[in-house]
Amino acid sequence: MKKSNLIALARTMMATSFPELRGMTLKLKVIDTEDYVMATWLEGKEIHLDLSREDAARMGRSVIIGVLAHELCHAEEDRRHGPFLEALFSWLYERFPSLETRMERRIDFAVIRKGYGNELLAFQRYHDLHYEPYDQTDGLTAKEIEEALRHSHSPGRAPLQDVSRARASRWRGPR
Repeated sequence: MKKSNLIALARTMMATSFPELRGMTLKLKVIDTEDYVMATWLEGKEIHLDLSREDAARMGRSVIIGVLAHELCHAEEDRRHGPFLEALFSWLYERFPSLETRMERRIDFAVIRKGYGNELLAFQRYHDLHYEPYDQTDGLTAKEIEEALRHSHSPGRAPLQDVSRARASRWRGPR
């Protein structure tokens, strides 16, 4: 997927499903990395997303939506906590890996509650195919996501459509 399409997709998701991120500027970089598929962090009113160039080239739309939803849930949580608590949590995660596991699993459940469970499952299957498969310490496994979807009472969401010209013209992120 082209960078411009990725940005439009992320903006649409932020506008429709992530109210706490509205009004923030999106900074997306497609980079050469083997450390992760996508990472996010906040700086003031900016959301930074780094995406692996190799993965960006081979992921389908539903896989990209799944990983974006996961990372945007992280961004929403980080914004609620603020920089001081996020620094404290990072310190704690380094010392107590079980806390990081709980956080990743909580984020995956948040993705499902927002109506992106099928896309999260698509990402999980993609990840398990191309990288070391997830286990329960990394977040929800594909089997756990399938089970959660079977028991989900999430109302789902409307199909994603591009943001309107009016919204796009007010966006301050990269073009």
